[in-house]
Amino acid sequence: LDDDNSTEGATTASLPNGTVCAVWGAFGKIWFDKSNDGGTTWGKDKILVEQIEGWDMEIEQIYRTNGMPFLACDASGGPHHGRLYLFYGDKKHGDADEWLMWSDNGGDNWTEPIRLNTDPIGNGRDQFMGHFALDGKTGNWYSIFYDRRHANGNKELDLTLAWSSNDTIFNQRLTTNSFASPGKAKFFGDYIGVDAHDNFVVPLWTEYHGDLQLFTLPSKRHELKATSAHFLPIYSEIKNKELLIHYKNGLGGAVQL
Repeated sequence: LDDDNSTEGATTASLPNGTVCAVWGAFGKIWFDKSNDGGTTWGKDKILVEQIEGWDMEIEQIYRTNGMPFLACDASGGPHHGRLYLFYGDKKHGDADEWLMWSDNGGDNWTEPIRLNTDPIGNGRDQFMGHFALDGKTGNWYSIFYDRRHANGNKELDLTLAWSSNDTIFNQRLTTNSFASPGKAKFFGDYIGVDAHDNFVVPLWTEYHGDLQLFTLPSKRHELKATSAHFLPIYSEIKNKELLIHYKNGLGGAVQL
C-alpha cells in the first residue's frame, strides 16, 4: 500500500555474539525482533515505541517523505560496544522531530526516546527524513535530517547534522542558506545518507534549486561547529535488580541485571 499500513523500513544489525536484530515500521508503531541462528528462525515481534502518525509522514510542500527506523550496533570495542541504537522520526509533539533510543542488553530493555533536534519543542518547525550512522572505529553516532527551524516557514529547508559528546546533543546547520521546498508536484527523493569512520563524517543530501542537486560536506569530528545544543545529564541507581538510567528532562530507561 506504501502507507502506514505497510510494513516498511526494515533495517538489521548484528550483535557481537552474532545475533541478528531487525526493526521496521507498521501501523503507527516501530517493531523489533531478533534471530539467534542467522535468520532461520525468529522470536516474537515486539513493539518498541509508538510512532505518532506513522512512518509515512505528511510534510507541507514535500511530495513524499518518511520517518523510517534505522538500527545500528556499536562494534567499535569502545565503552558502548554492543549497544543497539534505534533512530526514527515522528510527530509526537505536533511537528516532525527526530528521535534516538538505545539498548545495552541486546534489545531486551531500551531507554526512552531522546529528541535529537534542539529547537524548542512543538514550535511548528519540522525536522524530517533523517538518516543515522555509527563510526565503526570510535562508536560515535551521527544523524542528518531536513530542518525548517531557520527557514521562512514551510517554503524553505536546511540540512542539519546531529551528534553527541559528554551527554550533550549538538546540532550543526550544514546549509549556509535555506533553499526552496520543491513543492508537492516535484519528487524530492525518498532518502538522504550519512556515514562515518575514524572521526570523519560524510553526509549526503538533495537540494532543490530549480532542479534537484546532490550535496555533501565531509568533515572531521573536531571541525564540527555546533549551532545549538541541549544537555542530557545522566544519573543512575540500582533498584530491584535493575539498573535505572535517568535523564534530567525526566526520560529514562532500565537494564535488567
